Amino acid sequence: MTGLPRDILFSLVGVVLTVVSSFLLLMTEPAQRSLRRWLLARGPGPITVSVTTKYESIWAGHPQAWIGQSFYVPRAELSRQPPGTLAEWPDWIRSQGGAAEGELLLLVTLVCDADTTVVVRPPLLDVERKDIGPAATKLMWQPQGGPTIMPTVRFEVRLGLGLSQPDAMDAADGSTPLSWAMTRGDAQQFLIRAIPDWPGVYSWSLHLPLVVGGREVIRKVDDDGSPFQTAKVPESQAAFFWAGGDWHEPVPPHFA
Repeated sequence: MTGLPRDILFSLVGVVLTVVSSFLLLMTEPAQRSLRRWLLARGPGPITVSVTTKYESIWAGHPQAWIGQSFYVPRAELSRQPPGTLAEWPDWIRSQGGAAEGELLLLVTLVCDADTTVVVRPPLLDVERKDIGPAATKLMWQPQGGPTIMPTVRFEVRLGLGLSQPDAMDAADGSTPLSWAMTRGDAQQFLIRAIPDWPGVYSWSLHLPLVVGGREVIRKVDDDGSPFQTAKVPESQAAFFWAGGDWHEPVPPHFA
């Protein structure tokens, strides 16, 4: 038995290697994109990015009684009394395995270490969704004694749409770019609102593209190294608000 001629053998090996390498490139495209973001996020640059979800920072100067927020818990323990201030609710909710419900606001702060210009582009969204359990409950911090207030939001991230379009993001006001001419020590802030579009529990993070002095950098925005958690509880499931020392079910709106 004789082997194949060497020229034919080498040709076959070349074809196989081409097919395999093309397949691997296609399969690893998401990983390549993640690696690019990782490298860009750690590149040198004069901008420091920090983020907080703390209500006392986002709503500084506003009466607590005017702020409304709902939360999700996998199973409500209505024998438990909630904290007396909204600032304490997130930790109390997390101790029960829950998260913000309906929306989550992020306050982003940019601090400049040199004289430069900064342009903020729409964030890139990484998101995963899981189904919500039948015992999931919405617990509400109800505005009382004044009007409900809404902050000025620069970017709005639609978590549900991100499932089919990973980088989908709607700007609340996209008429002009978000940009500044900053000097050393300057700081700028803006808000991002994340909205779950349909029922579920969403784990998500952002990559924030910046153009700093004409150079693109990307900064990761997450919850101290972990994904943010935001949920949407179906309207058909239980909901309660705390008032007068007890939990109450919301009264459905009445239309004459």
